[in-house]
Amino acid sequence: MTRLMGHLGLNSLRGRFMYIMVLFISLMLIIYWVEESRVSDITQQGVSITAERQSVGWILSDIAKYTWTADAALNHDQIPESRRRIEAQQFLQTALESAVALADHKIIKRSPATLRDALDLATRIRKLNEKISGSVGKSGFAGIHDITAPFFADIRASVRMLEKTLDTQSVKNRQAELRAVDRLMMALWLATLIGIAAILTGFLLFERSIIKPIARITAAFRDEAEGLKKIEIRYARTEEMQNLVSAFSHMRQRIHARQLRLETILHNAAEGIITFDTEGRIESFNQAAERLFGYAEEEVTGKDLRLIIPPQTRESREDYLTHFIRTEIQHLIGHEGEVTGRHKDGSNFPMALKISAMTLEGKQLYTGLVADISERKAMLENLKNMAEHDGLTGLYNRSYFQQELERVVERVKRAGGICCALLYIDLDNFKYVNDTLGHTAGDRLIIEVAGILHRRARKSDLIARIGGDEFSVLLFDTTPAFSVQTAESFRTKIADYVFMHSGENIDIGCSIGVTAISPNTSSATAVLSQADLACHLAKRGGRNRVHLYNPDDAENVSAMSLDMGWSRRIKDAIENDRFVLARQPIINCATREIESHEVLIRMLDERDEIIMPTAFLSTAERFGLSAEIDKWVIQKAIEGLAKQRVTSPQARYAINLSGGTLTTPGICELIQDTLGETRVDPSALTFEVTETVAIADMLAAGNFLSRLRSMGCHTALDDFGSGMSSFAYLKDLPVHYVKIDGRFVKNLATSPVDQAMVKAMNEIVHALGKKTVAEFVENEASFKLLIEYGVDFAQGYYLGRPDILSPTVSHAHGRGATGNDKT
Repeated sequence: MTRLMGHLGLNSLRGRFMYIMVLFISLMLIIYWVEESRVSDITQQGVSITAERQSVGWILSDIAKYTWTADAALNHDQIPESRRRIEAQQFLQTALESAVALADHKIIKRSPATLRDALDLATRIRKLNEKISGSVGKSGFAGIHDITAPFFADIRASVRMLEKTLDTQSVKNRQAELRAVDRLMMALWLATLIGIAAILTGFLLFERSIIKPIARITAAFRDEAEGLKKIEIRYARTEEMQNLVSAFSHMRQRIHARQLRLETILHNAAEGIITFDTEGRIESFNQAAERLFGYAEEEVTGKDLRLIIPPQTRESREDYLTHFIRTEIQHLIGHEGEVTGRHKDGSNFPMALKISAMTLEGKQLYTGLVADISERKAMLENLKNMAEHDGLTGLYNRSYFQQELERVVERVKRAGGICCALLYIDLDNFKYVNDTLGHTAGDRLIIEVAGILHRRARKSDLIARIGGDEFSVLLFDTTPAFSVQTAESFRTKIADYVFMHSGENIDIGCSIGVTAISPNTSSATAVLSQADLACHLAKRGGRNRVHLYNPDDAENVSAMSLDMGWSRRIKDAIENDRFVLARQPIINCATREIESHEVLIRMLDERDEIIMPTAFLSTAERFGLSAEIDKWVIQKAIEGLAKQRVTSPQARYAINLSGGTLTTPGICELIQDTLGETRVDPSALTFEVTETVAIADMLAAGNFLSRLRSMGCHTALDDFGSGMSSFAYLKDLPVHYVKIDGRFVKNLATSPVDQAMVKAMNEIVHALGKKTVAEFVENEASFKLLIEYGVDFAQGYYLGRPDILSPTVSHAHGRGATGNDKT
C-alpha cells in the first residue's frame, strides 16, 4: 500500500492536496459545464417559444381583425351590396390565409389539439366565405347577417380558444423553465456542498498531517532549548513531515555532539573561562578557573567579581567593580591585559585577562579568558635579564648599555644643567692571562673584576661589559672632577687586586678613559668614541692610569684620530662598495687538489690601492661595524660563487664570521634569501667562527651554527687550539671542520712540541667525527707531516696565496699580501 501511494504521489501532503484539488476542480467544471448547457438550452427554447407565441398572437390578432372587418363590411348599409360582398370576401380570404399560415406554425403543430383547432378555424373561415358567396346568389343580402352571424361567432370563439390554449401552453413553458432553474440551483448547491466538503477534508488533512506534527516538533524544539528531557517525535504520515522530523533529529544529534565537544573543550581548556553579566555577577566557571582560583563553580555562580579581586584593588576605590565594568573592560575586549587575581586562600597572583562580549537572548554578557602568568612573567623577566645582561659576569651587556647611553645623552640635552660621565675601562694584562693560562682562567678573571667594579660602584651607577676585557660605567649627576676621582678609585681597586691561578700570582691593572656627557654632547656614539680614545691615551701614557678626554686629544693623538677616521672610512666602504674579496685555496691533503677557497676581505683606498684587513678590522670591531662588513661579504661572496659555479660547478667557498655577527638578528635570513636568489647549493658554503668567539658565548654560537647546518651549509671552528680547554667545548659545537691554529703549524717541521699538539688535535677532532684543516702551511716539510698525521685539508702561502676574486681595478690582483693571510 505504501509503495502504491509512493508511485501515485500520495505519501506526501503536496501529492494528496494536488489530487484533491484536481478532483474538486474537475467536478466543479463538469457541473458548471452541464448546467451551463442546460441553461443555454432552456434560454434558447424560452426565447424561441416566446417569439413563436408572439408570432401566433399576431396572426390570431390579424384573423380576429380581418374577420371583424369582414363582418363590419357585410353589415355596412351605406355601401353597395356588391362592394360589401367583395370587401368581406377579401378580408375573409386574408383571414383564411392567416389561418392556413397559423396551422403551419411550429407552436401550433407542436400540439395536435391546437393544430386541430387551427384547422377548424381555417375551415370555418372558408365555409363562411363560401356561405357569403352562395347566399348572394339566392336571396341577395336579405338576412345575410342572420346567416353569417353564427359563423362569425364560431370564428371568434375559435380565436379565443386558440389564444387561451396558447396562454395555457405559455404558462406551462414558464413553469418548465422555473423547474429547470430549480434544478440548476440544486446542482449549484450540490457543487457548493461538495466544495465545502473538500475544504473541510483538506483542513482535517492539514490539521492531522501538518499542524499536529509541527506542534509536536515545536514543543520538542522548546524543550530542547530549555534543556529538558529528550522528547521522541512519533512517525509522521507525510514525506515532508518525516523529512522535517529526520532533520530535527539530525540537528539535535549534531547540537548535542557540538555541545558535548564544546563542554569538553571548555572543561579541558588550559585557560580559565569565566562568564559574567554587566553587573559583574558570575554565571559560569570552567574547571581551569576552579583550579586557578580554588573555588568550585557552585561557590561563585551568582556572585560578583569582587570575590576574585584582591582586597587592596577593591579598596583602592569604592566603586571599582562598576568602574571596571564600564571603563576598563572596553580596553580588554579583544586584547589581553594584566590584572591581579585573588585565590580562595587569599593569595594574589598576576593574571592575564582577555574579554569578549556577546549578547544572548537580549542580555549582554562577557566572557573572560584568565590565566596565571606568574611563570610567564618570571620567564620574561629572565629573558629580559638575559637580553640585557652579560652571560658571564651578570653585568649589563653592550646592547643595553648603548641604549641606556642614548637615553642619558637625550635626557642631559633636555635637562640642560645635568652632567653625567662615562668611564671606559680596559684591563691591561687580560690577553696574557687568556693566552697563557687558557680561557677558563680568563673567564674567572673577568668575573672577579666585574665583582670588584660592582662592589665599588654606587647604586645609581650603571656598569656594563662591552667587550672581552672592556667595561664601562655610567655616572649620573656628577662633575668632571668627581668622575675622575671615581675612575681613580676604580683603577686603585683593580690595581690592588692580584689574580691567582695554579699557584701563580698575576697583577692586573687597567686603563680608564673618562669623558663628560653635557648638553653639548652630540650623540651616544660620540661619547663612546671619546671614552675609547681617552682609554687608548691612558694605555699609551703607560697603562694603569686614568685619562679625562678633552677636545685637544683628537688633534694631538694622530693615532686615535686615525682610528676614528677608519670608522668613517669603513662606513663609506660599506655604503659605496669600496671592499673587494680575495680567496685563498684550501688543498685536499690526500689528492693535493683544491677542495675549496677561503674568502678574504680587502678595502680600496682613494687611489684604489688595496688596504689589508689588519688596518681596519680592529676598529670595525670596536665601533660595532664588524657585522655590517660580514653582511657585505656574505652577499658578495655568494653572488660571486654563483657566477663561478656556472663554469666550475664544484667550486666551494669558506666565509669567516665575526663574534658580533652571531648575535645580530637577520644574518641567517640574509644567507637563506641570498641563496634563494642565486640558487647556490647551500652545501657549497662553509661558515667559520673563531674558537674565541664560540667559547665566549657557547649558547649563541651553538644556535647560530645549528641554524646554518639546518639550511644545508657547512660550518667550521677557526683558530682551534689556543688552549687545551678547547677540547671540552669542541664536542658541543655543531661544526663539520676544525681549523688548527696556525701557531702550531707554522713551525711544525722544526718543533716537536707543535708536532705533538697537531697530531693530538687531529686525532681528537677525527674521534669526534669532524674533519681538520691546517693553516699557515709554509713549506713542503710541514705539508708532508700533515699528510702523515692524516690531516684532511691544508692552506697557506706554500699551497696558494690569496688572489682578488672580483677586482674593481686592474692592478689590484694579489697586492698587499704578506705572510699567511686569513682575514
